[in-house]
Amino acid sequence: MWRLAQIVGLSPQTISNISRRLLDQNLIVEAGKEGSGPGKPRTILRLNPGGMYALGVHLDPAVTTFVVLDLVGAVVRHSRIKTPGGNDPAAVIATIAAELDQLVNDSGVDRSRIAGLGVAAPGPIDLDNGTVVDPPLLPGWDRVELRDALAKATGYSVLVDKDVTSAAVAETWAGGPSGAGSFVFMYMGTGIGCGIVLNDEVVRGTSGNAGEIGHIVVDPDGPPVTAASAAASSPPPFRRSWWPKQRPLESCPAPRPGPPPKSSRVSPTSVHGPTAGTNGRPRSWTSPPSWWPGQFQW
Repeated sequence: MWRLAQIVGLSPQTISNISRRLLDQNLIVEAGKEGSGPGKPRTILRLNPGGMYALGVHLDPAVTTFVVLDLVGAVVRHSRIKTPGGNDPAAVIATIAAELDQLVNDSGVDRSRIAGLGVAAPGPIDLDNGTVVDPPLLPGWDRVELRDALAKATGYSVLVDKDVTSAAVAETWAGGPSGAGSFVFMYMGTGIGCGIVLNDEVVRGTSGNAGEIGHIVVDPDGPPVTAASAAASSPPPFRRSWWPKQRPLESCPAPRPGPPPKSSRVSPTSVHGPTAGTNGRPRSWTSPPSWWPGQFQW
């Protein structure tokens, strides 16, 4: 107990009381005794894998993955289906609920021991309300209240987070040395994004969408972008109404010419994350990034 007390900063008596409650709930179990010197041997405690379970869903525009995990994070059962097409979120939600029900039945897990459901959804999202906010590769999913809809359809407590953020959290828990300290988790699937961890803390940004990687049209008359790169990119940040206090493009002041540029066109690719703009918001035309090439001055 004293080792746990040192780690969490609580008294040994408090740790003992908490441990007793967890033992009574079958969430932890005794795993033997340890001690080589005088005095009472210490009791070794470990998590009970079957003490509690959780369900997980990764909603991707192409493939939706389902999983049942035990208390130590081991996969008990999983399945994968093609994400239903069309522009009907209600049909997709109904499919998810039915697949989860079948997965739990196949796993043999006691439903009373399922703590809840975690959903990794493509961004952008409204983290506070559990809402999916117009993901670029899921047409028709504008302001879909995914958390509440799945809670109603499944009867479980539901937590919705952005897919790349969920992956970064998983990496900090189970990634070993690669999931320690500070790192960027790049996700390249149907879309592209990244989860950011600084000093073992996941960076979410003010809106919960740090790490969004988007395509910004800098010059409407610039060179065309290939279909592959455009398909993997998000819409321009200034088109996303959920960013607070963002000025529309039409209201931005006209740029003043600067030194003669080597090229009249700017690369249309930009990454906006937790340090990309004030308070974690993506930079827009009214707030050019520090690496701006210099052909315009604000």
